[in-house]
Amino acid sequence: MQRPLPVIATALLAFACGGPSPEEPARFESCSTAECRATWATDRWLTDQPAVEEAMGSLEEPIARLALIMAITEAHPGTTAALCAQIPDRIGREHCESINARPHLRVDAPAAATPSTADAARDEALYPRLQLASLEAPWSLEALAPPEVDCPTDFRSRTCWTYTASQEALAGATEGAAASCARIEAGKWRDECLFQAAEVVPLRAEQGGLSAPAVQGATHLCLSAGRFRASCVSHLMHAIAQAAPAVDMEAPEHWHAHAQALEALGAPIAGQEPDLGADVVSQAWARSMHASVGHGQDLTGNPADHVDARWMPHLRAALAVAVVSRTPPPADLAAAQASLDDALLRRGARTPAVLPPGQPEDVPVWSVAPEGLGDHHRIWYLGEMRRFTSRVEEVDSVLVLVEAAARVAPPRRDLIEAASRHPDALVAAVAERHLSRLTP
Repeated sequence: MQRPLPVIATALLAFACGGPSPEEPARFESCSTAECRATWATDRWLTDQPAVEEAMGSLEEPIARLALIMAITEAHPGTTAALCAQIPDRIGREHCESINARPHLRVDAPAAATPSTADAARDEALYPRLQLASLEAPWSLEALAPPEVDCPTDFRSRTCWTYTASQEALAGATEGAAASCARIEAGKWRDECLFQAAEVVPLRAEQGGLSAPAVQGATHLCLSAGRFRASCVSHLMHAIAQAAPAVDMEAPEHWHAHAQALEALGAPIAGQEPDLGADVVSQAWARSMHASVGHGQDLTGNPADHVDARWMPHLRAALAVAVVSRTPPPADLAAAQASLDDALLRRGARTPAVLPPGQPEDVPVWSVAPEGLGDHHRIWYLGEMRRFTSRVEEVDSVLVLVEAAARVAPPRRDLIEAASRHPDALVAAVAERHLSRLTP
């Protein structure tokens, strides 16, 4: 049995028309086909919007206006938000709004990595490595059987198949989502369909259904997303991290499920590029711990009882940001370290901590190791940044306090100066590095 077709897809199919006119006319009224009108409007949209809007208003058929709005939106993403409001159908309107809200669509990204960008593969940043690695999904898109949905067969079917893919992904059928996107011609809009479908999967967390197989399927969708592969994995990682339990909750079953989801996120990548897959999981844990502390009302070390010890440096770093930022602030470095140690040992919920909104400033101090510190281990810090770490927990506690003190607004220069006199050489070097970047 075939599923009912979204209204917009029915409208688009009804508006099927002939091929483009051989020459673009100077006047909109001279166009006799939808393709001709779309060419006329998209060519003029950025330079003469009033003329295009006037021409659009002259169309009596709502279907004709709908087709023209979508043609302009796909040609010039980010410029047609006001036009989206004119689309009466919810699915079409939301698709139009989505195209306008996604910055990556405004850039002509290459469909694949090129030799000129090969040097980026050696960068520690995750994004270029994800985009340039030789990664494949476990399916051939062209061989997948699509769901039984009546979508039109011309280029205006994109809205219909993108909507269908998102519905399949939300239901946990990521292969069905991939098959739906495969019905779109290869290129930018198929990649975007796969990207959007992958982003839908974390919404299952709100329904208690963020299972490891669903997350792994979402990663497979990202690996199929061509030019948007790295952005897709990054967005998926962030969304799953935001689903981390609050740091002051005793939630062993939730932490267990979250750990499985993060492993599933990295598994399809680790199976092909082990180091890259491990790095994805590590950054996901850094983001998760930061989100967990942000979700909480009290600073506790509850996650330490439920997750692998490998991820404790990320919990320590996230708690340090809250300790340095809380009200009242710690008087000195010793007080800050005592507060951090207390938070790590505390269990259950106590007096709520006053945590600042937003994120600490993104200061990529350690994107390249300074001379003399290259042999020390660096890990992900909260998200996209990196920091030095120590296997000695007391030393690592001071390191994360220094990183937090350098990034809060305003920076806690007094804490960093105290750390610069620390007997541990790594702590002192990290503190000096931060002091050299702060305005006196």
